[in-house]
Amino acid sequence: MSIRDFISSILDHKRIFAFLIALSVVLCSIGLKLTESHTAEIIIKYICDSAEEGLTENGQKINPYEINSSLVVKNAVSALGLKNTNIEGICRNITITPIIPTSEQEKYASWIEKFSDYEKNEDEKKSTVYYSVKYTSPVGKDYAKRMLSAVISQYRLFYVGKYTYSNDITQLSGETVMQYDYYDTVDMLREKIKSNIDYLSRISSADNDYRSPHTGYSLLDLAAEYKSLSEQDLSVAERMIVENGITKNAWYLRNSLQNKATESQYDIELNNKKAETQRNLMSVYSEKNEQYLWDKNNRNEDENSESSQVRENVERDKVYAQTKSVYDNLVLDYVKYRTDSLNADIDKQRYENDINSFPDGFSNKELQDELEKRLADTCEKYNNLYALTKSTIEDYNTYKSAKSIECISGVVSHKSTSTVFYYAVSIILALMLGVVLSVLLMYLRKKDTDDE
Repeated sequence: MSIRDFISSILDHKRIFAFLIALSVVLCSIGLKLTESHTAEIIIKYICDSAEEGLTENGQKINPYEINSSLVVKNAVSALGLKNTNIEGICRNITITPIIPTSEQEKYASWIEKFSDYEKNEDEKKSTVYYSVKYTSPVGKDYAKRMLSAVISQYRLFYVGKYTYSNDITQLSGETVMQYDYYDTVDMLREKIKSNIDYLSRISSADNDYRSPHTGYSLLDLAAEYKSLSEQDLSVAERMIVENGITKNAWYLRNSLQNKATESQYDIELNNKKAETQRNLMSVYSEKNEQYLWDKNNRNEDENSESSQVRENVERDKVYAQTKSVYDNLVLDYVKYRTDSLNADIDKQRYENDINSFPDGFSNKELQDELEKRLADTCEKYNNLYALTKSTIEDYNTYKSAKSIECISGVVSHKSTSTVFYYAVSIILALMLGVVLSVLLMYLRKKDTDDE
């Protein structure tokens, strides 16, 4: 068969080519529609001061792969209001890839070219702070973007809660609290209020000027509200209880106070022992390191060498810095144990003094009702303040997350498959099949002609 015959056969069967190309395009479109998926992507950056060292604000190692953890994804699905969603399926379709800057890649390449020792240069190697996060979904472009955006938002809140400040604020059930004796109810309220004040004061130390855009309260404002609740409402209720001996069961309360006094005495003795042990450690540690740092027997033999003296001074400075850090921790522990001992002593004296305030036979119903109403009002005020605190903390966590993790790009979405490539392949296959059919038909026609 000549080339002329081949071209003539193709031209004679051009309808076959047109049909096959049209069929391939239709089949390719159907196939792409059935298997179509979209990938949403965002670039994030850890921006806390210790991020380049690979550490979070509280010194733990940064773990970006918590982004596709089931807890974060579950919170994202809940935030979107979705139901009957496969959490594990979403987790599997989220990929996190570190992005190493070009300058760092060139540095690593130069180390390899020079056969540098990788471990030797480990201190020079900075941890990457950029990560690409992708989510692939067959549902649609908008769904993939919404899901990835929700996952990143929930991860930022998760990061703040885990690696900066955990939420220690808890609600108070007034009915449950009022089941205890009045003295214990006041103690429970005071302990919760103190815990909340300590928590708010701790997190406000980093952001004194922060104020919630929704509640209008700052963290210190809330701490002041809790303090006012303790010093006014709670103190009045406590005076009523102790001065009037108001109790549900005097015998039981006296035994309870005696047990608390005994426990406080045990805490005093235990903390005093710990403090004494710590003080002895401080003394021994200080003495041993002083001998090491200044004992001339530890000096090099070549004492007259200037370079040797410089080297000794550098080594001594390093050792001094390390020992100072250890010694400081010993001092802090000693102070903590002494403080705990003094607080336990104060509690013990209070319990012992209050035991005699609750004789048997209290029967002033009117005063008891007044106290119960006051305590119920205090519980209600606490819970109202809790609602404000919870909302403010949620706003603060959102604000703090923006200070810890930055979104370098917005969420962008694209098709996971190259439609042009698949259409091109389908058309090429259609053309090849058309050529085969054209040649076959021409061959059959020519054979029939020869037979005749």
